[in-house]
Amino acid sequence: MGSYSGDYTNGICKSRVEAQGYSCEEHKDALTWLSNSPDESLGFILADNGFDVWLANVRGTNYSSGHTSLSPNDPEYWDWSWDELVEYDLPAFVQYVNGQTGQKLHYVGHSLGTLMAFGAFSREEVLNMVRSAALLSPIAYMGQMPSPLARAAADIFTAEVHKTLLNLIFPSFAAVSNSVPST
Repeated sequence: MGSYSGDYTNGICKSRVEAQGYSCEEHKDALTWLSNSPDESLGFILADNGFDVWLANVRGTNYSSGHTSLSPNDPEYWDWSWDELVEYDLPAFVQYVNGQTGQKLHYVGHSLGTLMAFGAFSREEVLNMVRSAALLSPIAYMGQMPSPLARAAADIFTAEVHKTLLNLIFPSFAAVSNSVPST
């Protein structure tokens, strides 16, 4: 169906999510997870499969400029690195969702979200609030890895992780994936 490029002045919940028949509570949004049609957007697909979907943005995006005391025009506003995302931001998000739901979460991270997960999940108090994690398009560069065997092992491991994740999220996928020989 393609991507949606509409007017979000009333917020993503009113403009995009509730218009599709889903309930939504706005806490600043993560538009990219909802910008395609419901059958092509992971947020909608997970909701359709019974998951409670919570979306967050990291510092530096259009939707995360609500700092309590600094403006994006202040140099101090930009004085942070991925270390702060790992140390403060992701743990705060995980704690918030866990506190609201009382349940461990299934975390899906994309790109920088994978790096944040690897760092934050090294802390036991954060890891204890997470049931599983799917890390999509992780930040990694394998061009410096000279061993073809190591690259093949990484590819096989990644394929097995994706298969396992699909089996967990979509149990009907297990019947199909079990009939396909493993690599």
